[in-house]
Amino acid sequence: MFKDNLIYLRKKKGLTQRELAARLFVTRQAVSKWELGVTEPDLQTLKRLCEALDCTTETLLGDRIDGQSPADGERAVTEKRDTLNRIMLACTLLFTAFCMLTIAMLYRYLPETIPAHWTHGEIDRYGDKAEIWMLVSAFAIFAGVDIVVFVICKKYGDGKSAALGHSIILLMILAFELFVLITYMRYVPTEYLIPATASETAALTLVIFAGVSPRIMPPNKVYGVKTRLTLDDRDAWRKVNAVAAISGGITSACVFAACMIFASKYAYAAFAAYLIPAIIVCVYHKIQSARVKRKQGN
Repeated sequence: MFKDNLIYLRKKKGLTQRELAARLFVTRQAVSKWELGVTEPDLQTLKRLCEALDCTTETLLGDRIDGQSPADGERAVTEKRDTLNRIMLACTLLFTAFCMLTIAMLYRYLPETIPAHWTHGEIDRYGDKAEIWMLVSAFAIFAGVDIVVFVICKKYGDGKSAALGHSIILLMILAFELFVLITYMRYVPTEYLIPATASETAALTLVIFAGVSPRIMPPNKVYGVKTRLTLDDRDAWRKVNAVAAISGGITSACVFAACMIFASKYAYAAFAAYLIPAIIVCVYHKIQSARVKRKQGN
């Protein structure tokens, strides 16, 4: 099969997508689309491709030459399904963590007495703001159900079932999170609105940086530190995104804590601290880029 043979022969030659594209005078995106099976090269480009890979058109367009058996193919499909299942579970758990930080934010900024029950839209009972911690159990239940979905899909389901199951639960958590915010944010005193929203933003940023971790997110073109280097080099992706997750996560946690402790109207000034992880990631990216160039030079 063309796309599989192209990937195999390119890697056998030790070429990245960008290096192969340069030899063919095409874009890296064009090579990527060939390997994904989205498009195929024209006849002239196919000839140049065979020359670059030192193979015949029959070899490139024929049966798979990487020695992969049908069992290996089934194993690859299973691994892909499990990866999707794991990523979706991680997304749900991370968003659940964000929701729990929202509860902490509301507890910090709400007045001591808050509405605790409504009947037909009318408040019929007030209670201590500590009662808001009861909402944590609801988010925990959602997370528990998603773990059950993960186990079931891992054992019996396919990729589509995993994506559908996790997506439904994630949407339910999102809806409940919006309900909680809409219900309680209007009772936050005006002088606390700025630090409250800053705390919520820092909590969301913390979760976003956590999701960048290569332990959660494999190389992709949607989410993470995406550059020519990280998209072409798996090791660079892993290292650069690990640094981004750690430095950005620590910064977000510090900003969240500062907003919660000081509750200042200048809370958003704390977000200047994000220059630190930005600089760290840029410097480390330069180091990795130099490493890859030295490797290619050798």
